[in-house]
Amino acid sequence: MNEHPFLEENMRESLETLTQKTQQERQRRIDTELILQGNHRLSLAKEPAQAWQIFLKLLRQFFDYQHAFIWRCSKEGSWQLFWHDLPEPHLAQTLSWQPHKWTQRLLDGEVSVMFAPGQVCEFRELPESLHVHFTSALGCALQGEVNHWLLVLGDSHHGQFGPYHRQLLKRLRPLLRQQLVNLEYQAHLKAMVAQRTEALLRSEQRFKSFAQTASDWFWETDEQLRFIYISSGLGAESQPIYSYLLGQSLLSLNIAAASKTCPVRLNQQLNRREPIHNVDFAITDDAKEPFWGALSGEPYYDAQGVFMGYRGSVRDITQERADRIALRTAKEDAEKANHAKSDFLAMMSHEIRTPMNAIVGMVELLREEHISEQSQTLLNNAHNASRLLLNVISDVLDISKLEAGRLELEQQSFLFRQVIEQVYGQLLPSADAKQISLRYETDECVDHYLVGDPHRLAQILMNLVANGIKFTEKGYVLIRLHDVGCDEQTCQLQLEVNDTGIGIDETDFSVLFEPFRQLSQSHARQFGGTGLGLSIVKRLVDAMQGQIEVDSRLGEGTSFRIRLALPKAPAKSYFDEQNPALSQVRKLNILVIEDSPSNQLVIRLMLEKLGHQVWIADDGHQALNVPDIENINLIFMDLQMPGIDGYQTTQLLRQRHIDCPIIALTANVQERERCLACGMNELLSKPVRRQELAELLHQFF
Repeated sequence: MNEHPFLEENMRESLETLTQKTQQERQRRIDTELILQGNHRLSLAKEPAQAWQIFLKLLRQFFDYQHAFIWRCSKEGSWQLFWHDLPEPHLAQTLSWQPHKWTQRLLDGEVSVMFAPGQVCEFRELPESLHVHFTSALGCALQGEVNHWLLVLGDSHHGQFGPYHRQLLKRLRPLLRQQLVNLEYQAHLKAMVAQRTEALLRSEQRFKSFAQTASDWFWETDEQLRFIYISSGLGAESQPIYSYLLGQSLLSLNIAAASKTCPVRLNQQLNRREPIHNVDFAITDDAKEPFWGALSGEPYYDAQGVFMGYRGSVRDITQERADRIALRTAKEDAEKANHAKSDFLAMMSHEIRTPMNAIVGMVELLREEHISEQSQTLLNNAHNASRLLLNVISDVLDISKLEAGRLELEQQSFLFRQVIEQVYGQLLPSADAKQISLRYETDECVDHYLVGDPHRLAQILMNLVANGIKFTEKGYVLIRLHDVGCDEQTCQLQLEVNDTGIGIDETDFSVLFEPFRQLSQSHARQFGGTGLGLSIVKRLVDAMQGQIEVDSRLGEGTSFRIRLALPKAPAKSYFDEQNPALSQVRKLNILVIEDSPSNQLVIRLMLEKLGHQVWIADDGHQALNVPDIENINLIFMDLQMPGIDGYQTTQLLRQRHIDCPIIALTANVQERERCLACGMNELLSKPVRRQELAELLHQFF
């Protein structure tokens, strides 16, 4: 009888346990070896189908299954059968997978064993002919960067798969997923490389095509700034640029003297590796005309940032340069012609206004005499004709100054209502003579003082209203002034002149404001005029930074609208300066320096009628020798005189400390700045009117 039965039994159990663990360890080593071998073979797969075949063979080394199905789904697509081992070749075209909850669990990482697949939605939606292959099933899913994969193993026996199969598949799944991700990434890289290679080839071909057909030349230098490449487009080999630049240095270019980039600056830009733009250079050839080019470029570097040279283009500017020179010459000739025209107009203005001064002055003086009614009618007609002629002369001079940009606008405080009343008063007789109603309307809020040029505003309004009266046979001409928005500093005003005249055809709007244009010859014959009025209006409005619009229909009338923004006058200017009565001016001793006897007579009579003592000097020499000139209160100075002209005479008088006001008496109203610069105090334009003369005297006394 054994004395230690329990000890022997314990030893036998321990031996069996050790034997089981040894077998399990041996099986684990075998499994690990198989997995390592399978992982190695997976790493050699070149495409997803090959990787799946290796994986399925690896699974068969661990357990058996009857059929395998693999579905693939892009991230935004549907599940399509990728591979199966059934004998039906057309199965892939008809067998689709409809994902439900079970599929989502697999995508979330679960490995599932199905003991009754027929109870799951996905399997129920498969064709009935396949149900026999899925009596039991084992499934898992893989999420890739590009595609999702679904593996379903099927068997026709119940309970074919269990926990062991699930754990093993869960263990092997990461190996397959990693390889599939690698293959997707490699495929993506290959596609990207192929795409970019194709794009690079297209870009290279595009550049070659452009270089061969472009009118510019493309160039490249080495790091020593020597030209190593010139494109050969449009017969470049026959041009001097092709043979001249190759091998030459950027620094050896013959840069144009007038170029914005001088050689020193170009050298500095190249040393600082800065881009260069439009460097004009010349290539001279004794047998041909010089070639002119405009060169632009920028530096380029290798992958390590090492400077490799410059690249850029050259544009042929030979013809462009010739055109520029021709244009500059034409501009200089035009400017000379414009100056000559201005000088001619100034001379003609003086020559015409000098006799007109005598005519207008004498007519005005005669109108004050007691003469017969018939003589008074003749004088009135002569006066109107002379005023009309003066308006034509003024229009021609104004358009000349506006075209030359020499018109200066005054800046003084004024009431717009007074400007309108002045124009209204002057043109009312013309409207009454045609039995036309002339009236004006103004907003109450525009009764404050503004800053601007009231004389030019009156000229604008005079032209528009005079046109309205001229082209209206019945009805009315209406002046309207509206406040369209004022603040503390500025008034936004709209000035309108409406008439019920013959109207303007809409097709003529485009030439309405052009100088010397009449809309039809019949208008010119019937109504007269120079065609300058509206052109002057437009240019004056532009000079005031305003806008003018016209609205008209034939036979119905015309409406001109002008928008202006005028500053409000300072508070100290908010008063209406009224000139004192003529009788309040004290009696003055006045010297008139004038070489024209008729003009001497006119201005002497005007001044004597105003109660002043007048001395006459025929020229500058007589003026300098007038006795007791220190007692003279005011001097009227003609500008153009034989011997010493008005400018020199004024300077000599100022040198002798003659400080009384000196007023320029001239037909050339463009000389105001020169007159003031030489020492004169004001300018009075010929022909002289008695009212203007009186107002000027009140200005100084």
